[in-house]
Amino acid sequence: MPGAILIGSIVIAAAIYVGLRRPTSTPATPSPAIAAADVEGQVRDALEAQRLRFVSDCWTPSAAKVGEPVRSPYSFNVTIAADGHEISRGIIELRGQSRSDVARCLRAIVDAPLQIRAPGQNTTVTVAIWLPQ
Repeated sequence: MPGAILIGSIVIAAAIYVGLRRPTSTPATPSPAIAAADVEGQVRDALEAQRLRFVSDCWTPSAAKVGEPVRSPYSFNVTIAADGHEISRGIIELRGQSRSDVARCLRAIVDAPLQIRAPGQNTTVTVAIWLPQ
């Protein structure tokens, strides 16, 4: 019995020794995280690129029904994945200043997700956009 314990201990020690000697792969170094302010600027630019669509699809039909207010703010709360694609988007209307029908329309535009330069980590930013200009 003591011989079996000794042999078992030797086998386990040898397995551990061999396992520890195998080279391990070095994990890929993640790209440095981009500052939230830079992500915010990129998101703002990406939203501005969609402004014509926001105005033609959402603002113009609303303004044709009711003339006031002539300008409205909307806050886009956007989460960007580490690789730069949009994960989620929320649109906040400011009570008494924004048009609720425009906000509903903006929320319905989901076929054009934002894509920015990869920030290296998930990042959430809030960007205020005034429509129509």
